[in-house]
Amino acid sequence: MKHFSEKKGSALIASFLIAILVGSIAGLYLESARQEYKMAHRARMNMEAINVAEVGAEDALFAITTDDWTGWDRRSSWLFENDQQHASWVER
Repeated sequence: MKHFSEKKGSALIASFLIAILVGSIAGLYLESARQEYKMAHRARMNMEAINVAEVGAEDALFAITTDDWTGWDRRSSWLFENDQQHASWVER
């Protein structure tokens, strides 16, 4: 019967602890990278929405000042109402 040294067992435990530590650090890094990607994507979508809104406002101002409504039509009978309690879409 062989007698195992306590050093071999302690080396195995130490390697498992190091592997757990490295895995935890890698997981935290990946989660951080995922969160950063989500924030960058939201910022990009926000900027795109602002650009689209500005173009729409410029087109509307141009149509008002030149009284040229070519290409404009009423596509919906819904209005946006904002009162003190809540904001909602209502049909005319």
